[in-house]
Order: sequence, then structure tokens, then C-alpha cells
Amino acid sequence: MIHRSEAVWRAAGPGGGILTGMTEPIFPEVPFPAPYLAQAPATSPEPAPTPTLLVVTGDARLAGVVAGLAAEAGLAAAQAETVEQASRAQSTPTAIVVGQDMATDLRYAVAGYWPHVWVGVAALGGTSQPGTPTHGLSGGVYVLPRDAAGLVRQLEQAAAPTRHCRRIGVMAAHGGVGASSLAAVLARRLAGPGRPVLLADLNPAGAPLEALLDLEVRSASWAGLLAGFGLAGGLPMWHGVSVLAGLGTAPATEAAWRFRAGLEAAETEGGLTVLDLSPASPGGPWRSAVWCDHLLLVARTDPAGYAAATRTATALSGIGQGFDLVARPVRGGVTAEALGGAIGAADVLVLPQERGLAAAQAHGLTPGDGARGPLQGLVSRWLAAHPEFERVADGASTAEHRRHRAASSWRPHLPGPRPKLPRFEPATFAEEW
Repeated sequence: MIHRSEAVWRAAGPGGGILTGMTEPIFPEVPFPAPYLAQAPATSPEPAPTPTLLVVTGDARLAGVVAGLAAEAGLAAAQAETVEQASRAQSTPTAIVVGQDMATDLRYAVAGYWPHVWVGVAALGGTSQPGTPTHGLSGGVYVLPRDAAGLVRQLEQAAAPTRHCRRIGVMAAHGGVGASSLAAVLARRLAGPGRPVLLADLNPAGAPLEALLDLEVRSASWAGLLAGFGLAGGLPMWHGVSVLAGLGTAPATEAAWRFRAGLEAAETEGGLTVLDLSPASPGGPWRSAVWCDHLLLVARTDPAGYAAATRTATALSGIGQGFDLVARPVRGGVTAEALGGAIGAADVLVLPQERGLAAAQAHGLTPGDGARGPLQGLVSRWLAAHPEFERVADGASTAEHRRHRAASSWRPHLPGPRPKLPRFEPATFAEEW
């Protein structure tokens, strides 16, 4: 509908103009001549703000060290030498790091400009004063390079968008402990109606996840995500689980924060993600562990496994990441309880060796094909201790869904007692799996 102008008319280039200040309708049936209608500006979604870190310090060396750590976390760093310069920032930063060379009251002044932004204090090694006051600041004091891992973790958490997808990490302290099989069985058990589950391969030291699950890697893989192709074609499905595989085809030098961004792109709102991890995961053992809500560390109890578990646990304790130990008993090794107590595990679970694991893989069976076995038993015990992960969206447990699925499955009607089927070799392997 055309409205009367309050005599406000200005040209908008050859053959056109903009009519503004309309108040009353005129000629409701007659459109305004097309040449005199201004073209509406093309609307495009505003780009997402780039995560930025504001470093407030007069120490150029400290600012350079913090900027390097910010780059690892996927943040662009900008330096302000004074509080006045910081207050003139064009946009709200994602996080703020204040140098210890700034007076305490000036640190609080910086935090006062952005009360909802994480603010930490950084100092180069040997310059941190004991008892440095941080009351009123959301972060603590980070002495670099000693606390570099903790600072990068805080910056990653500040830069990560709020997600509504819980993550469980299964980390192998060393090779050959079956962490990938455990992650696959756990993801398969958690999948159910109304509960999307993603199984992601972040273990470059282990066998490719697609080979373990007998899947064909398509364009929707790690290589495709990191190359910017997105999830075109959808992720391959395995027993109701979306699988993000193809880690071997991804660039080995890719930054860890790009893997985190790809993982977030593949996750589903309100779902669960199971990560197959190792100390060789992108960014090291502590970087990938901070992405998890709960972590399972798998290790053997022999001397080599003891040493590997101790190294990994030391890296995890440096960032305050708790974990449960899944111990693989070995003759001549320490007990599972002794290993768990030595490395500070929150809980200890024992996973016996599978006698037919290699034969099961040779016959084409995948993890979880058998209804019983050491892996199934361990997953059942862990889920019983963590019911918050077993509940699915409609309020029923995965065990209830399995009973419902078994009861509703079609079976041929056979009169008389059910005949006993002969046991054949692949079924034996499935039981042992």
C-alpha cells in the first residue's frame, strides 16, 4: 500500500528514489511507478563474531607468548598497553588476559568494563608473586610456560559456543588395549529412539575406525569437514550411530581448534558424542580431554602400561580433568586397584582379555554384535554407575528399549518347542566379543 509522503524525497541514483515518512494511504489500488521505487538493500545474515582475546599489558614479550597460546585455542589476540586503550575496544572480547605488571586496581577496572567476560592474570615464569589477589576476576593467575595448558583450556572454553551435547571420551593410554572397540560398543548401547549418538575418531595412533566398523568413508568425514565441504551427503550410520571417521585422510598439521569446530558441526542438539582418543589425538592428551564431560582411560597393568597410564594421568591432572580407569589385567602386572590408586582414577573397572577378538574381526563381526562378552559387561557396569548417560529423550532407558525391541521383533510361529539351532563358528566369536 502506498502512503503519502511528508514532502521527503531524495534521489537514489538515475531513474530512482526513496520515499520516506509515509503517513496516510493514497491510491491503494494503484502501485507506485516501478522506476521510482527504491531497491531494498539485500539482506544477508550477520557473520558470527570472531573469537578475540584482549591482552592488557605493557610487556611485549608476555603479550607475544599469550598471543601464541590464543592462536592454539582459535582466538585472534589484540594488545592494549593501558586500561584506557582497552576501554576503547571496538567490540566485546571473548576473553581478557591482564599482565601481572598491571596494578590490581587496574585489573579490576578492566574487568568492570566487561563484567560477563572471563578475565585472567598471566605472568612469565618466575615473576608471579605468591598470593596475587584475583578477587573479583573470573580467572586465576597463570605462570607461563608452566600453566600454558591450563590457560589454553580456559581460552578454548571461553571461545566455544554453548553446546547442548554431552561427550564421553575413551582414551587409550597406549596401543592395543581395545579403546576403539570399547568406544564403539558404548556408542552402540547409548543409541536409541530419540537419542542421536555420534561416534568420532580422534585416535590417529590406532586402527582407522572405518576399518573396525566395516564402513565406507564418504565425503562427510574429517577430511571433508576440515576442507570446508561440511556434511554433504550425511555421515555414515552404524547400528543407529552416526560415525565421523576418515581421520587418516585429514591433514596431520591441522590446528586442534579446527577439529573441535568440526566436531561441533557434526553434533546434534541434545545428543551424545563418544570420542575415540589417545595421547596422539590433535593437541595432545590434555587438549582433547577438555572437550569431554566424562573420560575413560584404558591401560594394561604391565610395566609398559603402568608407565603410559602414569604419563597420561599426569597430563590430565595438570588441567584438573578427572577420569575413570579401565584396566586390562596382564599376568605379572600390578592389580587394577593398585594402578588406579597410583594414577588417581575416580573409579576402576576391569576389562578381561577377549579370547576370540582377532577371529571375530576376521569373520567380519563388529563390536557389539554379541549380546554378551567382556565389553558388553563392562559397558553395562559403567552405565549402571552413570545413569545420566543411559537415559534417552523419551525417558526410557536403553535396556528398556532393547527389551521392547526384542518383544516387538517378528518371529515365525512354530508349533511345539523351539528347535535348537546348530552353533556355527561366527556365533561363537560373537559371544566371546
